[in-house]
Amino acid sequence: MQNHHRRTIQINESNRMTFLRIFTGLYGTVFLLGLLVGKIYFSSYNNFSEQQELVKEKQSFSVPTTTNMNTKTKIRTKKKYTYDNYSNGTNNNEIGIVSMKDPSFFETYQEEIDALDDTTRCKRYGFSPPSAATATTGTRKKKRRRIFFGSLIASEPWEVFEIVATEAYGIYDGIVLVESNRTQNFHKREVTRAGNEHDRATTTSIIEELFGTTSAVNQQSKVQVRFWSDENEDIIDLDREHAQRQDILRGWKELGMKGDDIAIISDLDEVLTRDFLRAMQVCDDIDYFDYDKHNCRPDLMGIRSTTQVYEGSPECVTDDRIWFHPSIFPGSCLELIGDSNKHGLAPRTATFGERLDGWGHTWPTKWNESNPYTPLNNGGDFRDMGAMYSMHIHDIQAKREGEEEQQQNDNYKNQKAKKHYMEYTGFHFHNFFTRTDAIKFKYRTYGHPVLKAYKKKLEEIHEDLALMAYCARDERDPPDTSFKRVIGGFEALDPFTPIYFRDSDYRQRRHELIQQVVQLEDETWSKEKSNKKKKKKAHTINRKVK
Repeated sequence: MQNHHRRTIQINESNRMTFLRIFTGLYGTVFLLGLLVGKIYFSSYNNFSEQQELVKEKQSFSVPTTTNMNTKTKIRTKKKYTYDNYSNGTNNNEIGIVSMKDPSFFETYQEEIDALDDTTRCKRYGFSPPSAATATTGTRKKKRRRIFFGSLIASEPWEVFEIVATEAYGIYDGIVLVESNRTQNFHKREVTRAGNEHDRATTTSIIEELFGTTSAVNQQSKVQVRFWSDENEDIIDLDREHAQRQDILRGWKELGMKGDDIAIISDLDEVLTRDFLRAMQVCDDIDYFDYDKHNCRPDLMGIRSTTQVYEGSPECVTDDRIWFHPSIFPGSCLELIGDSNKHGLAPRTATFGERLDGWGHTWPTKWNESNPYTPLNNGGDFRDMGAMYSMHIHDIQAKREGEEEQQQNDNYKNQKAKKHYMEYTGFHFHNFFTRTDAIKFKYRTYGHPVLKAYKKKLEEIHEDLALMAYCARDERDPPDTSFKRVIGGFEALDPFTPIYFRDSDYRQRRHELIQQVVQLEDETWSKEKSNKKKKKKAHTINRKVK
């Protein structure tokens, strides 16, 4: 009887342990499944699988924003255009954070700059003043230079278009924008502005009004929106970008560019200051544009700007850094525009590759005096070569005042530490996106790709994004960072700032958006870290049970 009772106890104990193992195993499995489901759900708004992210850029815009800022608002009144009149039903062109001011608010600043004395303006840049009008005809000896602008476009928010257009309003005599179905690294992207005739016409209409280039009735439009595609997967990286930029030159030719016109190719988020644009229109005897002076020698023709960089927000201004884009080239030295009988094509590493050493590539060699001819420039050369002269106003002022070199350097440092007034001839509105997934798509699939961008925090992807993140959190820049920001933000700058940024309400809303974007990114990684700890703990428990 006792043996039977002992066996019964042993059986019950065995059953209890078996039940405990089964229950614990099921609990661990359910817990892990919960973590997995939670991770998938949590990642859906920001960390899609890399394969999904690389298929189409539209995922950056199709998911409802999780910030509190409304970046899809209808455009303010007194504007004729709307940003949602596209045949693409998903309307993936995000508006962004746009000013709610009436256009007349910005016109006041534009007219103030335009009304400045041209003689003083030209002197500021080291150019000859405009020739006086003759007494007999009442016209100037030299006509104003025409300026043509070109850029590649992708899925930038309309906000960026508004910022650059406000600076250059009414100045460009021709605009060519080119959109592709592939990124520089051959990843597919959705064409949102140039994919069909209706969308190109819609984009053209918006650009005409934004930039003030509306043509008279029955006249040719001054704007072209072009679609470019090449499914040759061997054309990648900057070669693909250069090939796309070449299409800008084709558009300029169709718009009637001549040799005495000047041309600007830049990224869409770059623009020359309005004052500098006006100077290039009216100032006489700019040697870098005078064919008789440069004969298309790449070390003599063209100008590079010195550009102030805003990182994601008007409040996040990069200090002690100068961006040397855009470049300005004379039309007489461009392929399809200049005289091809006098100037052959440049020898290159590939059809749209860099120029060979000695033929004018900025890095590492310049111009070989023994070359038999001076080549014309293609669209890629705006980035890679030429325009050896960089327009730096402090240096011009110091040279004009005849100061010694050491004194120039000392004065420059003192001026740099105190003021940023009139140092720059251009602005760069870098990473003015509204979402982290759009930012990461850019860094993963365009030039100089960061292969694991989706698996990194913003500040780990690139030092530019690190500066933006520190600024959004209002943290001090780490001492070992390459670039620091201007302490005090926008208010610490002198008034020589982008016209669009004169709207303090816009500046506040744009900065609040970046703060929310960075906060969401921080929360993402905090939860990811917490989930990993829970997963590791569950795994440890499961192993002990087994």
